Amino acid sequence: GRVILTCNQVPQGFDSSQPNLVHEPLPNFTVADFFKYTRRVDEVASRMERGELSCDLMATFHRKIAVTPRFMKQACAVLAKIDSSRLAEMLESVPETLSPEAQQTCFCDLFLPQLYLALPPESRLGLSRLAVTEMPLPIDGVARVSGLDARAAETATDQWFALGFVLRFGGGTPASFIRFIRCSGSF
Repeated sequence: GRVILTCNQVPQGFDSSQPNLVHEPLPNFTVADFFKYTRRVDEVASRMERGELSCDLMATFHRKIAVTPRFMKQACAVLAKIDSSRLAEMLESVPETLSPEAQQTCFCDLFLPQLYLALPPESRLGLSRLAVTEMPLPIDGVARVSGLDARAAETATDQWFALGFVLRFGGGTPASFIRFIRCSGSF
């Protein structure tokens, strides 16, 4: 079979000289794509319409953080809640020209702790425990690793998924598998 990777960073050990492997770089969203996507998130669109998130502030966020498709869900979760003056202050500390890797690290360092702290304490503890796993787990495995009962694990998984901390494989069915998303930042 063939594998086509669509990402902006090649995985370690990837050998593009092999005939069945191809790497197609996935660029960051253009400003237009970024605005189009954020307008589809009701909380962010409402804040933009009310003037809480100005076009200039949003453009600066895009320019300095250059949000990749992988981080859009988390970026929108941040933009839906963060105080605009706090966001502007945080963005001032970000240099204008960063490599894609440095931009992702910057995003993780600046914003993921806020998303993590937005979770209820029990959910934070469960997510911290899940972070040490390497393999995707079914919901009963998530419950066991996270120390949550089955119902709490399902609720927590929904919270983690909404904030972009985990991926679901299997379409959210009872047979789904949950995988913690590793971040290249220090968080």
